[in-house]
Amino acid sequence: MDAALEPQVDLGQGLSEEAVSLTVQGALVCGNVVRRARGGDTGVVLVHGWSGYRSGPHGLLTTLGRDLAAAGYPSLRFDFRGRGESGGAGLESTLLTMADDLAAASEWFAARYGLRRLVYVGLCSGGNVTIGTLKRLPRACGLILFSVYPFSDGDAFGRDVHRTWH
Repeated sequence: MDAALEPQVDLGQGLSEEAVSLTVQGALVCGNVVRRARGGDTGVVLVHGWSGYRSGPHGLLTTLGRDLAAAGYPSLRFDFRGRGESGGAGLESTLLTMADDLAAASEWFAARYGLRRLVYVGLCSGGNVTIGTLKRLPRACGLILFSVYPFSDGDAFGRDVHRTWH
């Protein structure tokens, strides 16, 4: 007998985790939202790095998202297209497609859960993508970035699309 994954799981202490998805440029982007039944108007978007996926290294983003939700901040973590459970081909992923995914996921998260402000937690190139996408993230009110690649003054976000391809 095959066991189906539940679309929503009760984590106890008034928390639930929901499997979610949206479509970005024709491809499915999959993620998880963790929240209390009644939340505030500030949420957190957890952004994984280039070769990672939404749980983060050693489950870091999963644990952090659940801890933030327990503190009253709903969280979204998602797989960029070409990673994890999201659609798309990994070799077609670029910093620019990651930016499109981040902007779309942020807008979807805010609209669906009535959030006015978003804080971004980015790991590695996920942090760089967040910085490069800030003009498209009007609800951004805070950044927490780990192990971010230091772009120089002459670097351009578009030019560095394939810098870490290999």
